[in-house]
Amino acid sequence: MGILPYAETLVATVYHLYRKGTPITQGTLYAVTVRIEANDYANDDEPPSVGGYVHLVVDASSNYVKVLAAFTERPSRTRDVPEWVCVCDHDSAWREDGIKGTLNKAYNEIVKQAVATFGIPAEKLSMHIAIDDMSIASHQDTMGPVSISAVPDGRLQLRFSQ
Repeated sequence: MGILPYAETLVATVYHLYRKGTPITQGTLYAVTVRIEANDYANDDEPPSVGGYVHLVVDASSNYVKVLAAFTERPSRTRDVPEWVCVCDHDSAWREDGIKGTLNKAYNEIVKQAVATFGIPAEKLSMHIAIDDMSIASHQDTMGPVSISAVPDGRLQLRFSQ
């Protein structure tokens, strides 16, 4: 099944929240955390898991939609995530590049790590995907003060003060 149905659901949610003509307050963000885990349930032992949490924040307060992403191994509140990267800032590419692309990349990396860890083919893995947290809030409520800086590869990096 993969992660595509979850990604499609998130894209549809964001699209309907921010459709043209909707009175969204400037600075309102949509934040979601998706948990992705892989296990090998073929053995009788308590299976370890490989995975983590993909955090996405979508800001569509202008004509362009920004998608910020982060990955953590443990659950974290949005404002506690240590490092964010702007993966997309475009009027239409946010669907494919920002949300679907980011989730697909994380999913494929977790599958790759699980195959290496458990020594079994990808089709034998037991994959678990869940929306762990979702919110719509103001910039300040979600993340607090933000500082933006460029990283060596030219993308924007966002850091949130405590």
